Amino acid sequence: MCMNVKQYQSEIKQYCINNNLSYDKTMSAIKGCGNDTIIFQVSEQRLNKKGMLDETPLPTVLIMRKNNNQVEFEQTEYTKKYLSV
Repeated sequence: MCMNVKQYQSEIKQYCINNNLSYDKTMSAIKGCGNDTIIFQVSEQRLNKKGMLDETPLPTVLIMRKNNNQVEFEQTEYTKKYLSV
């Protein structure tokens, strides 16, 4: 079953506050989910974008994992660039 982002809004918001990240930008990111993971990705504006023909992967800006009953976050090299306040 896919993790529900709405269920973890308060944890995401607190993480953003603690790490000087924009909660609004994080919540507007494209989200992919699995049983115990939510991946936040952003869509960059590309000059030569070709719609479905452009297979460039979206940058992952934040990863949230459920580990037992705890939520853990992992930043990537793109986190500060796209999610900073």
